[in-house]
Amino acid sequence: KMPFMFFGPTKSVVRMHQDIDMSYVFLTQFHGRKRVVLFAPDQSDLLYRLPFNVHTIVDIDHPDYKEFPGLQYAKGMSTILEHGDTLFMPSGYWHHIEYLEGGFGLALRTMANTLPTFTRGIWNLSVLRTTDNVCRKFNDEKWFGYKKRVAYERADKAIGKLKSA
Repeated sequence: KMPFMFFGPTKSVVRMHQDIDMSYVFLTQFHGRKRVVLFAPDQSDLLYRLPFNVHTIVDIDHPDYKEFPGLQYAKGMSTILEHGDTLFMPSGYWHHIEYLEGGFGLALRTMANTLPTFTRGIWNLSVLRTTDNVCRKFNDEKWFGYKKRVAYERADKAIGKLKSA
């Protein structure tokens, strides 16, 4: 078990991401309120997930459906955590957090309990992160452009599958 304390002032935002180690998380709020937006892992392409990374390029608070049409099809959920509330975040879930008030909370994390998910976490921490860091050092702008193109291509493919179903 790995506990982490998180502190934030009003209006601070943690952008949409997956936890790189693929852990399960119990997020408990002790002071203040925060909004948490969650999406299941199967929504990754519609959220414009960057390859070699665990982040997206969308601003979930201000969605631009013209630039990111896949967001129209993404299905997520939102909740407000207040003092004493605990939210369970399954492994691989995308999450975006906004502090509605200054506050703090505790995230109790546990490693994945299946070999495939545990292996994915190790892969993300070692190969994915290392590859991304090395490529950014050589040509950050070109590398980011490549990752954005792949994210758009994946989203377009996912939209096409949804429209043909």
